[in-house]
Amino acid sequence: MHLINHGIRSSLVEKVKLEMEDFFNLPMTEKKKFWQTPEHMEGFGQAFVLSEDQKLDWCDIFYMIALPKHSRMPHLFSQLPLPFRSLLRKDEGCSYGYSWAFGKSIGDRRSGNKGII
Repeated sequence: MHLINHGIRSSLVEKVKLEMEDFFNLPMTEKKKFWQTPEHMEGFGQAFVLSEDQKLDWCDIFYMIALPKHSRMPHLFSQLPLPFRSLLRKDEGCSYGYSWAFGKSIGDRRSGNKGII
């Protein structure tokens, strides 16, 4: 992961990475609360599938727009585990917007990479 000169503190990035690792380790029954729908790409799911003919590199992701606040999907944000939700709320006062896309692919797990942001 590389975020350089984007105004995001490295300490925040590290905390988010740790919280996301815990989030990805939730039981499947908990993850289903955050599942993507056909209408929305936000939530747990696979890399963006645009057609049934598309070749896929299997990758489970959680995609959510965190800022600006009015762009959040309330049903996703309000159900996030509290430590993670609190961490994202701490940066609500920022004057910039960003979206987080978190992923964990089978290949990354085998190579020891815990996830990507």
